Amino acid sequence: MPALDSLGGPTSSEPSFVDALRAKGLDIITDVYVYGEKTATTTFFSRILRVLRTGFRFRKLIRDHRPSLIFLNSAFDRRTILRDAASIFLMSPRDIKLFVKLHGGMAEDFNGTNYLFRWLIGYLRENVDGWGYHTREELGEFFKLGFDRPDFSL
Repeated sequence: MPALDSLGGPTSSEPSFVDALRAKGLDIITDVYVYGEKTATTTFFSRILRVLRTGFRFRKLIRDHRPSLIFLNSAFDRRTILRDAASIFLMSPRDIKLFVKLHGGMAEDFNGTNYLFRWLIGYLRENVDGWGYHTREELGEFFKLGFDRPDFSL
């Protein structure tokens, strides 16, 4: 879940999504995943600390509850690629399925990108079991980066 003081659509859409899943009888554990901009300015150092704390907090949640699925909200820009790769590494979900719902992906910005981002994108491709996307145009850009169609859900 995004923090309540975060900006953007997920702060309004995710609580009702979780409520709907619970209404279906699913056992849901929620926690705040590091999420973009907040109403107050976030410094670079604060961002790094937030990612580290969240990764280790999620690692503990995974160890304590052994969920069958981890569902993360994300985008696909430089900050979120760095955040997601670091978080997934710290979480070490191993045998737990990982689904990332993308909103506002900017995959087209990474065609021909530098080595670091090619490596990070490869790491995400290998460690995320499924991706959610919003538009066919976004999906086409992910194919250009080497993603496979069966890994995506609308």
